[in-house]
Amino acid sequence: MKRAIVVILSALVLVVSLVSCVSYEGFTYARSGNVESANDITSIEVAKPTGAASGDLLIGVVTTDGDTSGEFTGPTGWTPIDVGWSGNGSYGGGCTLGAWYLIAGDSEPGSYQWTWTTEETVYAFIIRITGHDMDNPIDAWSSDTGTDGFSATCPAVNTTVADTLVLRIFGYDSCCGWNANYPNEHIDITVESSRPGCESGAVGHCSGGAAYTAQETAGDTGTADFQVTQGEGLRAWRTLTIAVGPTPIQYGLTMAADPEEGGTATDLTDGSPYAEGTEVSIKAEANEGYEFVSWTATAGGFDNASAAETTFTMPAQNVTVTANFELVPTILVLLPESGTNSVDTTHDLRATVRDQFNNVMAGVDVTWGISGVGSFSDTPESQTDINGEADAVITSSEHGTSTVTCEVTGKSSVSDTATKGWTYTPEATTLELLPATGENPVDTTHDLRATVRDQFNNMMAGVDVTWGISGVGSFSDTPESQTDINGEADAVITSSEPGTSTVTCEVTGKPSVSDTATKDWTSVATYDLTMAADPAVGGTATDLTNGSPYAEGTKVSIKAEANEGYEFVNWTAPAGGFDDASAAETTFTMPAADVTVTANFELVSEVPMITTQAATEVRYLFSTVNMNYIVGNNYSQVEVRFAYKKSTDAEWSYTAWVSKTADGSHDKMLTGLDSDTDYDFKAQLKYDDIVNGETAIEGAILQFTTLPIEGCFIATAAYGTPTAEQIDVLREFRDAVLLESTVGSQFVSLYYQLSPPVAEFIAGNELLRTMVRELLVDPIVWVVEATGDIWQN
Repeated sequence: MKRAIVVILSALVLVVSLVSCVSYEGFTYARSGNVESANDITSIEVAKPTGAASGDLLIGVVTTDGDTSGEFTGPTGWTPIDVGWSGNGSYGGGCTLGAWYLIAGDSEPGSYQWTWTTEETVYAFIIRITGHDMDNPIDAWSSDTGTDGFSATCPAVNTTVADTLVLRIFGYDSCCGWNANYPNEHIDITVESSRPGCESGAVGHCSGGAAYTAQETAGDTGTADFQVTQGEGLRAWRTLTIAVGPTPIQYGLTMAADPEEGGTATDLTDGSPYAEGTEVSIKAEANEGYEFVSWTATAGGFDNASAAETTFTMPAQNVTVTANFELVPTILVLLPESGTNSVDTTHDLRATVRDQFNNVMAGVDVTWGISGVGSFSDTPESQTDINGEADAVITSSEHGTSTVTCEVTGKSSVSDTATKGWTYTPEATTLELLPATGENPVDTTHDLRATVRDQFNNMMAGVDVTWGISGVGSFSDTPESQTDINGEADAVITSSEPGTSTVTCEVTGKPSVSDTATKDWTSVATYDLTMAADPAVGGTATDLTNGSPYAEGTKVSIKAEANEGYEFVNWTAPAGGFDDASAAETTFTMPAADVTVTANFELVSEVPMITTQAATEVRYLFSTVNMNYIVGNNYSQVEVRFAYKKSTDAEWSYTAWVSKTADGSHDKMLTGLDSDTDYDFKAQLKYDDIVNGETAIEGAILQFTTLPIEGCFIATAAYGTPTAEQIDVLREFRDAVLLESTVGSQFVSLYYQLSPPVAEFIAGNELLRTMVRELLVDPIVWVVEATGDIWQN
């Protein structure tokens, strides 16, 4: 009866849309697959754990059946913890067990790959951990090995911090994943074998697993055993114990000043709370009238308690750090504070020092300074007299401002500043045009700058200037007609023909304040450089400088790269010269002519070669697989084909042999593929009757995944949404009935090829949508639901 319903409803379902299945995400592990031989693979790719986020700790574990301990290459960015082999003593076999860790970043790939050299079966997994110490996640670890037993003992480690997570990990040279028991008082993570469905008596495989427990106090964790009650015999094992440290406890740091009005105490690191032992940069700054004395704290220590800026080491408790200040009883007043004088005159200044009660202070050392224009006309007095006063005299021969400072020596907080403006009437006396001479190739540009100065050689801003040019060439843009704040005005000239440009610039209306510059333009010939390879399939020739055309004598960096099966021989060119014509990467000197530089290659493959290339045009019904091949120097003909299978299958399918007589590539479209399925494929090549009539060469096994079946077709167009409950009914019928039979599966595949254009036509017509929904889809849904008791059971 069930088969009859399939045949009847298959014709109706052709016009109904089915939504895609929800994808399943399980435990993050990977293994060799259902194989019968120990020779399996040389790499494993493990998916990123579900929910992994930035900052998470990922621990990757890999177990292989054999000694690959010195061959592993971990994923980029992962740090190895330990890799070793279990074989020792009287047992010559064994397994390799290794562990790596990674602090996840903001953007991580969907999976990670481990590789090794020797083909082996493998079981690998990734454990995701949160709440760890970001700076030192692995607190302690140790490994152990054993042979001739069914009890794999994880060694003890001494943890250095409390509340650690203790991971127990084992690898076993046997297929025991179905019957291993986790250690007592541990929570299981995984125990599995390198092949699915492994059972007693299987050979050439390995197992691995992990469990965890928590340890509240620092110290010895003790040992823990994984028990294996069955297996292929007494086998070697290897174990790891890894302790993961928690996020360190942090304590609050409070900064204080005593007295509060004395100044400020600042945490320059500004990251409170801090972990014990953290070195925190701190700084004390005294307010006016106070000076810093020392640091004190309720606990912890200072690098230098007498330094205003120092380092404090955090204790294992909340702490207050205090900057202690004292009142400084001094005031300095510098008079007159400001004023103006004509240049080449003098100006008197007086500094007066007082204490906190406004009393003048005699015998106080003071330090003077001056910036801007001008200078002291004599050495200023460096100590106050009985009236608490120290005098200084300044002068200037140029226009501008003098800024004079005076402070109580060693106390910058006890200081004052006075300013003095020096004035005169500026007059433009000099215009200098630079560079005065020079030469450039034609069709380039040359920069000129006019600078105007006054009678004291000061730059003059806001002065109007007039430009002129004669001879060849012209201004490439309008020259600047007024000097800027630096007294400068710029112009750019160019010429498309050889000759001399004469440029003039003057202060507008003052031809006596001017200058002239000349520029010679010269012709420079350039030539084309063409890169070539001989033969073209042998490799590539590249101009690394990549600036053709070039002038004669230009040094050009070049590089030759041979394709597979070829090797670089030398460089040749009809003109010019090489630094080293035998070096693949060298320098070529351009001649006075267009030139072709050729990289010469030779075929080096004596026997045929083959390389598997990535699959293309991947679809849910078909995909194209690709290869490259070389016939070889000693052969005139080879045959090539592809082998392919589902990744979960053991048996391979093959395409027909195709004869080839010259090097090249070959592709083949595979049809009848399932939706959303992993496939493996490899290239094969045979030639001559060397061994039993043929010798076969195989390329590496590659993998591709067909696209999933997609929905949202006719029924979606009719109902106007892919979430209508009627579509859920049809989807259930598709999964439970149609896809369970060969006829139904072929029908679904045909539907997905033919229905999209029909659905697009229906969606654009409201009347047609209603007719399809009420006269076709709804009756089909009614029939499916009415027969549910039959096909659902």
